[in-house]
Amino acid sequence: MEMPGISVIVWLHETKEAYFRDLLESLVSQTYDRWELYVLDQNPAYGFSSMVAEFFPEDDRAHYRQLKNSKGRAYAYNIGSHYVMADFGKKGRDLEGNYIFFVGQHDRLQPDALLQIAGAYNRFMQKQEKAPELIYMDHDMLVGQDRMEPHFKPELNMELLRHCNYIGQHFLVSCSAAYALGEFRQQLSYACVYEYLLRLVEMGGASLRIPMLLYHERMREKLLRKEEKVWQKRFAAEHILAVEASLRRQGILLDGSITPAAGGAWWQIPYDGKGVATQQRDYMFLHEPSVRALTRSNLQKMYGHLCRKDVAVVGVRFLKGGFAMENCGFLFDAQGDIYPAFYDTKIYQTTYDNLAGIPREVSMVDFRYCMIDAKVYRKLGGLDPKLSGRDQMLDFCLRAKKAGYRTIVDPGIIVKSPGKQDESSRVSHEAMLEKWADLLAEGDPYYNPNLPMGLLNYRLDAIGSEEERLA
Repeated sequence: MEMPGISVIVWLHETKEAYFRDLLESLVSQTYDRWELYVLDQNPAYGFSSMVAEFFPEDDRAHYRQLKNSKGRAYAYNIGSHYVMADFGKKGRDLEGNYIFFVGQHDRLQPDALLQIAGAYNRFMQKQEKAPELIYMDHDMLVGQDRMEPHFKPELNMELLRHCNYIGQHFLVSCSAAYALGEFRQQLSYACVYEYLLRLVEMGGASLRIPMLLYHERMREKLLRKEEKVWQKRFAAEHILAVEASLRRQGILLDGSITPAAGGAWWQIPYDGKGVATQQRDYMFLHEPSVRALTRSNLQKMYGHLCRKDVAVVGVRFLKGGFAMENCGFLFDAQGDIYPAFYDTKIYQTTYDNLAGIPREVSMVDFRYCMIDAKVYRKLGGLDPKLSGRDQMLDFCLRAKKAGYRTIVDPGIIVKSPGKQDESSRVSHEAMLEKWADLLAEGDPYYNPNLPMGLLNYRLDAIGSEEERLA
């Protein structure tokens, strides 16, 4: 199998020489050679052509372009993509199997980053017929030469992406998808990458997540308090505009305006669920009498999610005593053991990447308080009577996912339970393992394998420790 070609595009603007040199050093150190570099320089004072030439003497893989117009990231990325496509045409190269990699001017790559990307691509193609249109990886943050704040990401999670750009600013897009997708929106100063990602995933192509810290992003410099508030406001406003446009394209209705949350890092989407009272045949509402709702309009909010044709199950956030979470969705390991997400985390605590507060796709929710699409339930034949406890719900959600449906947990809907969900029997667990052996062995797609598995999940301080496990 031929290895993929990677065209790295770097936009230079208000460039710090030492940091850009750091990036070039990381590119020169790559252990993979099927790549090329396009540097688009928008610095008005002087260019960095000499530095590029210093690192790539007589190397025709490096291309430097001084841009006459300083119109921002979207303009530079469009010019860079145009150069890539034009060069492919001149050399008679096919767009298939080649990728554009958008890289930050002050960031750094692991020495084997491109090799790991190529290897992951080849492993993907051994199992799939179509190449991934989107490739992304885990990243952490750089302060000087120090690395911190790792961002371990799930596989493609459309619901999470609608509420925040968890993928980040730097990713690979296939050249064929970039050609079909068109340009970055130049009218967006803060959200051009996010808007591009939304349109990319709307195309419905395959994606590849590489759970490795291959990319080190330079942490944004802190602004003055007043300037930071202005930045956050503009950042959130543009991203919300991008989400609204995406939802309109897909015909998804809203009941009100999208509003920013957590300092504008993510946003709340009020899906339209007003028909919940008149469309009771559309859904099944499972509710154990002992579970008490702590928030209002729960059914309407859940039905708002369920109104989308690709959603099969909607769950909520469960609390126990002491303002602690019992679960916010569930995750599973390769042995088929099921764990409550964010177990025992205080509801007022900041959680990993804010995930305990953001609606997202999960592998399973708590069936003591959830809503299921009635047509999907009948289509899948309901719950498997051979299974019990949590196995029953996980099995149903896995069957729904296999059929093309999503399971959503909405943390904004909060309930309280006096007791735990029923456990599965040994016989049920063995039947579950036999039924889903191959899928379980691959691990939970919505949980990153670099994070700790067990009750202490989504906690960086638990990585490498011997976690307590839920029987």
